[in-house]
Amino acid sequence: MRRIRNIIIYALLTLFCLHETPVFASTTQSTGYTVTYTINQKFEIGQDAYLPSGAFLDLGLKEPQDLYIADDKMYIADKGNKRILVVDLHTNTVTVVGEGILEEPTGVAADNEGRIYVADFGKAEAYRFDGNGNLEFTFTKPETPNFGKNSSFRPKKVAAADDGGVYLVSEGSTAGIVHMNSSGDFLGYFASNEVNVSFFQRLQDLFLTAEQKKAFLNRTPPSFGNIFRGSDGLIYTTNMGKGVYVKKHSISGLDLFENSDSRIMLNDPADMCVTEDGRIYVLEASGSISEITYDGYLIARFGGNSDKTDRIGLFEVPRGIGVDSESNVYVLDEQKAFVQVFSPTPVQSGIHEALDDYNNGRYEESKRIWKEVLKFNNTSFLAHLYMGRTYMQEENYEEALEHFRIAKVKSYYSTAYWEIRNAWLQKNLGYVLVLLLLMYIIFSLLKSIDREKRIFRFFRNVGHKVMSNRLVSDMLSIKYAMLHPIDNAYNVKHGHTGTYLSASLIYILFFVILVLYQVAGGFIFSVDIADYSLFNTLVTYIVVVGLFIGGNYFISSINDGNGSVRDIYVGTAYCLSPAVVIMPPVILFSNFATLNEQFLINTATTAVIAWCIINIVLMIIEIHEYSFKFTVFNILMTLFSMGVAVLAASMGYLLLNQLWGFIREIVVEVLLRVKAG
Repeated sequence: MRRIRNIIIYALLTLFCLHETPVFASTTQSTGYTVTYTINQKFEIGQDAYLPSGAFLDLGLKEPQDLYIADDKMYIADKGNKRILVVDLHTNTVTVVGEGILEEPTGVAADNEGRIYVADFGKAEAYRFDGNGNLEFTFTKPETPNFGKNSSFRPKKVAAADDGGVYLVSEGSTAGIVHMNSSGDFLGYFASNEVNVSFFQRLQDLFLTAEQKKAFLNRTPPSFGNIFRGSDGLIYTTNMGKGVYVKKHSISGLDLFENSDSRIMLNDPADMCVTEDGRIYVLEASGSISEITYDGYLIARFGGNSDKTDRIGLFEVPRGIGVDSESNVYVLDEQKAFVQVFSPTPVQSGIHEALDDYNNGRYEESKRIWKEVLKFNNTSFLAHLYMGRTYMQEENYEEALEHFRIAKVKSYYSTAYWEIRNAWLQKNLGYVLVLLLLMYIIFSLLKSIDREKRIFRFFRNVGHKVMSNRLVSDMLSIKYAMLHPIDNAYNVKHGHTGTYLSASLIYILFFVILVLYQVAGGFIFSVDIADYSLFNTLVTYIVVVGLFIGGNYFISSINDGNGSVRDIYVGTAYCLSPAVVIMPPVILFSNFATLNEQFLINTATTAVIAWCIINIVLMIIEIHEYSFKFTVFNILMTLFSMGVAVLAASMGYLLLNQLWGFIREIVVEVLLRVKAG
């Protein structure tokens, strides 16, 4: 019923096309879902953020390519009619710009003075018109050497510069955005993209010559697809293709969102715009519209593709997007040649008000609105994020910490925790130092008394008896193995140190530490236990260790290695001793650390990994009696054999899976025939 009602409404709207003036007709039905980002780190369906509220049906558009809104005037690049339409959104009056001049206008923009800028792909030029539609200047291909003689100049999108100049996205240009001043002089490429080189490509660089790289490797930076200049004077862009992000460029062209943990991935962005208060709207080729905060967090995503049906609120071939002063969203559809309008729901208007209050320092008002949002949706990531930010501004760090933890925003959590920790240290550091001093004095006194009176003789005797146990002695050899790996490997080889039991206990200890490192560290440095799989970790650990021991024994047997399976099994366990000894304090420290101390944790972890690897190398040298060069060869071959084993197991699994599917289909077919017969 809902779909039929929407089609009827659309049909009624279409009747208005008989009029000669644009029609703004209203409806309040939503045909698409609104999704928001939640504290579960997923996109989930939420309350409607925008509802279709009207449409401009009889503008006479033909293959429209772009839409821009400024000062409540809507500018449309009407490519098929070779013109720019300017629609006053208050009076619905229409004026035409560029007739007889333009050939294929594909991009349009305006500045604060009402001047209109047009990118004409057909003529390979850009134009600046005054507020009355009179041509002021034509931007042609620069002739200066720094532009490049063979560089492409086919403007597709345009943004206005302060001095009446332009920023142009040129078809086929990978050097960056073309920046020209008001006189048409080329000022340089703005915000050039970089080429992302994978690890495999870096390996290619080692072996290919310069001529081979030029012939076989086509490494060019991605092309820009859209551009918008915000009221803050910053340039916003998106690249062409899938898996891209909004970029917010500083004056020097650097991406201010580059290291953000909030970036929203986009697929084939068709257009974008930025409101006066900094909210970013991105229209994708699929018809999806993403509304993003000024610092990159998703507010809501709505819209969608109509799948070649006439459904209000969805699009066939979306091309342009703009937002007026009332936060109404205008979307241009090339295929249907009209503009649909969406109005924010009361909930969305409240979110806009809360964001505006926060940005303007009205924190109490902002907090009040976010509390109302959480009453209806307590999983809202954005609400918890801004509640935490608001409490931070009020210096209520405990409450801020709680909301940041719920939202799983580790950067803000770290800042709040640093403030709490700093306040605690200022208050209690003196007591801590006094306590440590007392403990040192007591320890020194007891040690001095013990030298004279032997008060701890009983405990020492018990300790000696315990140490005489082979298993305990082997376990305590971990410290010796960590500092003297070659001597320990010699002892292992000759049976003086280590057994299968003690080595197995060390492997178990290492696994426990591996798990604790991932889930028992501080919130900032650990993974969410709800997303953690102990089984996968265990299987991976057993497979890696087992393949290494088996692969090393196999390779060493072929290459005259002297080590037995026991030697490799026990020796490898002792090589993990640096992790067993050092990582527990590191894990404990991570519970009290912030991102400011992250480098200490990373340095310690890296050092432990390097230490273990060095111990393994020295162990193999001693146990198999290899030279260093041959040891490196042995390890590389061991790793290769591990890879082959994993590949063979994967192929075997696929074959068995297909065989099982084939047998199951035969059984089902036989049962069906028996039942039918």
